[in-house]
This record gives sequence, C-alpha cells and structure tokens, in this order.
Amino acid sequence: MSWLEEHLETFVRPYIKHIPNLDTKFFSEDDMRRIKNIWRGVKQRAKGKKLLLTGRDIFVFEILARRENYV
Repeated sequence: MSWLEEHLETFVRPYIKHIPNLDTKFFSEDDMRRIKNIWRGVKQRAKGKKLLLTGRDIFVFEILARRENYV
C-alpha cells in the first residue's frame, strides 16, 4: 500500500466515509505552478534543515515532500 493510499484509508475514509476519485483535478495548472514555486522557496529558505509540516492547510506540501523523499 502506498503512503497516499494509507493516508486516505487512515485519515480520509473515517471522516467522509469514502475515498474520493484520485483522477479529479483539485488545482488548475496555474495553481499547481504557484504551489510548486512556493514549495521551492520554502526548501530554499530551510537550507537543508528539516521542515515540520503541520496542519491541513499545508497538506499539499507534504505530498510534494514525499514525492521528493524530502525529510
């Protein structure tokens, strides 16, 4: 089971009683460009230090971090 599948089973299904279709686009291409630029800026400012990603508002950054194996 991938980390995303595990996350959906553990945290999403208990609250909304189903797992949404993963093919749905939640962000436009423009939104994703902005999000990725912000993420690159955060990593640059961290200068290799560990980042603590907390809260639902930055969930998308957790996804980007896991895709890159950023610890």
